[in-house]
Order: sequence, then structure tokens, then C-alpha cells
Amino acid sequence: MDLCDRLTSPNWQVEWGLPRWLGESRGLPEATCARLVEANVFGLGYIRLTDDDQDGQAATLGAESTRQLADRLYAAAISVYQGLIGPNPWFWGQLERYLAEWRSTGPESLQLNALRATDSELQSLARVGSPLLISVAAVCALARQEDQLARLEAPVRRYLVATVLVDHMSDWQEDLQGGRPNLFVQALLRERPQPTRIDETRLRMAEAMLRPEGAAAYLELAVVQLCTATSDSEREAVDGLTQTLVRLQERTREASDQLVGGVHSQLRKAADMLFSPSAVGGLAGRRES
Repeated sequence: MDLCDRLTSPNWQVEWGLPRWLGESRGLPEATCARLVEANVFGLGYIRLTDDDQDGQAATLGAESTRQLADRLYAAAISVYQGLIGPNPWFWGQLERYLAEWRSTGPESLQLNALRATDSELQSLARVGSPLLISVAAVCALARQEDQLARLEAPVRRYLVATVLVDHMSDWQEDLQGGRPNLFVQALLRERPQPTRIDETRLRMAEAMLRPEGAAAYLELAVVQLCTATSDSEREAVDGLTQTLVRLQERTREASDQLVGGVHSQLRKAADMLFSPSAVGGLAGRRES
């Protein structure tokens, strides 16, 4: 999937909508909200390309072209913010703080068992998406409501934690194959798997998904984050964000049911094959011989 497809994916509803929802809730003009959306998407395009380059996944454009495009997107985002906000030290300080949080993330930041982690430890997962919070600071600066930053940040950070948890569940097989740390795998196996034992880890994961404390419990962590984010957003009257978070809760619960149901279905098929008359007859014949 190329950058354009990824940025327009339904999974990016919050990334596209957040600046507008926040701006509308704080009385900013429509034209200003539209410009904030542009800056946000430019900035997140820069983040995505930079992450791809650092992960060695810049195959479509090549490493050098990927870095050049990322730099241009970053410059475009900064230009929009400069035109809207000007030399506001508070805003630019927040921008640098969010970028520093993002840059501080790495494989070591994923060395935790999500099912045993404290809420504070889970909140640290939001750092990988901290650049999304730049739009929150921009709205606060333009509305002259800098004192509301922490309150408006709160639902977005919890949304980011939920997103990380769900992404790791969706990508666990790719991460396993690529030797990357994965929160879903570590939570269900209660350890980081050996990179050289991929097939063994897949079998262990299939078994672990059936335990009550397995996949359903893991996804419930994401649901809890989304529920709290919804309450925080509702309290701040950010209606578009609140409605989207409610839908994400529903989708996450559905994903949990489908995941566990799919594993049960596969095991039933395996049992039917193993204990079918032909299979049982074949086993009996081998014993007699």
C-alpha cells in the first residue's frame, strides 16, 4: 500500500478529522480548520515515511526518495503552522516536545506485557503517535486556550494507546516473521519469543488465543482505553471525536469476537478431520499392521 492509500484509509478517520473536530469545538473558523487538517496530514505523512525508512520498508520509492519526500512534507506542514500561528513560543515548544516523544520510541519501548502493565505503562505506548497531538496544541494556541491542552490531549493519547494495541494484534504474524517485538505475542506468551522458532511460536499463539486471559482479554485493554477516551472527549464537547471513538469501540469488540471465533472454528475443523471415520479407520489399520 503506497502513502496516498494509507493516508486515505478508513483507519485514518481520527487523523483526518481531529483538527476539524477540535477546531469546531473551540469556535475556530472553517477555513482555519481546513488548513489545520492539511498541516496534520502533511505532518503525519512525514512521520509515516520516516518510520518506513527507519524500519527498512521504503522499497516502493527507495530510501533516498523516501527521505526527500518526507522532508518536503515536513516543510509543508511547518509552513502551514507558521502561516496560521506565527512565532508563538508556546506552540513551537509543544511541537518539539511531541516530536521528541516520537523520536524516543524504539524496540525497547515495547518490552512490556500489556496484560500485566499498569495504566501508566500503557500510556507510554502513545508516544509512537505523539505527532498527532501537534494539531491539539495548534487549536489551543489559535483559540487562546493553552490551559486546556492537557484536557484535550487526554482522549487522543488513550486513542493512540488503543491503536497501538490493535495494530500489534493485527500485525503479529508479520512482526513475528520480521523479528520485531510485538505486544500481542508477548502478552499471550508472557515472554518475547525466540526469533528462530517462528513455527513453534505460531502453534503456541493458537493455543494461547483460546485461554480466557488470551486474545479477548488483550483486546479488552484497547476497549477500556477507548471507553475512557470517549468519556474524556464527551466531557470536552468534541462531538466528532466522541462519535468516532464509540464506533471504534464497537469495531474492536467485533474484532475480538471474530478472532476468538476463528480460532475455535479452525480447531473444530482439525478435530473433525482427526476423528472422522476415515481418519480413525486409517489409524486402526496402521495399529493392526
